Amino acid sequence: DVAVTGVQTCALPICLRVIDRRAGGVYVSATAGLYTLIGQQWTFSPTPTEFTYISEDGGANLVALDRRGVLYWRAAGATEWKELAGDADATEFRALATLNDGNVVAAGRTGLVRVANGAIAGPLGDRPAAALTTVIVASSGRVWAGGEDGRLHSWQPDTGWQSFAIPEWDAGRIRAIAEDRRGRIWAGGDNGRAAFGNETTPFERWTPEVGLKTSAITAIAGDATGGVWFGFNGSGLQQWLGEAWTHRTFWRAPGDVDPPITFSVRPTADGGFVAAVFNRGVWRWDGKTMAAYGREQGITEDVRFAIEPEPGVIWAAARFAIFRSEEHTSELQSRLH
Repeated sequence: DVAVTGVQTCALPICLRVIDRRAGGVYVSATAGLYTLIGQQWTFSPTPTEFTYISEDGGANLVALDRRGVLYWRAAGATEWKELAGDADATEFRALATLNDGNVVAAGRTGLVRVANGAIAGPLGDRPAAALTTVIVASSGRVWAGGEDGRLHSWQPDTGWQSFAIPEWDAGRIRAIAEDRRGRIWAGGDNGRAAFGNETTPFERWTPEVGLKTSAITAIAGDATGGVWFGFNGSGLQQWLGEAWTHRTFWRAPGDVDPPITFSVRPTADGGFVAAVFNRGVWRWDGKTMAAYGREQGITEDVRFAIEPEPGVIWAAARFAIFRSEEHTSELQSRLH
């Protein structure tokens, strides 16, 4: 069993985003600034504003995005952040992603722009047909983005932008996007609507009629078996196995009455995932069983993001603390406190 212990070098404010650090450890974006873990040592640096997204490029430089949609850049090893100015029409970015070549792209109202060497380096292709709400880089290197128009938009150098309609889509903007092991792109929206397909296969829409919960899909993750996990706002997690729904289409902790709220789902190296369940703690799926870590294991705050950067070690960013799981809990506590 994995024991969970609180790591609290200070009273943390609300955590907004957690990402793996290329050189090991994690970055945690919080309301007060940026927390960095290297080995067992936490460092803190203030940020000019709250960062809702952070991304690291191939040179270990950081790119960040705030609630206004404004971009910031910090050089590797530096402490000062630089606000990236662009055309007035180029603001209102919504999400960040790192390309396979290590460059960071920002998605927003005018499409994608590259961020390089502390500057907005220009658009990535022409302007797409709609404002972009979320973005991923698929295993093939193709960029996929969700649109404010409820369509999916894809870009690659040889074809430029292509738009893909989801038949009878009635779920508003694309709220979540992911790729499964088979190379299919999944999109989620409001009211339990999801769709999957790719550039060669027409997109198919799913609704609660096939088993999805009637709630906004806020997170999607593909697992190693080819299945897909959905995180819902106020309705927990739901799993799709293979090509048909089974008895394991959702998971709820024994005795749960109130609906859980899932903020993030992140894949693990063994083909499972860790989920940040805001009002429950952390759930970890290993392909066969679900383990739940909550207040009894030491997670005393509401969790917003969780990751497992190395096998057996889970990091959870909560509203007012950061928690880490460790098999040798007593040894960890003696080093941190």
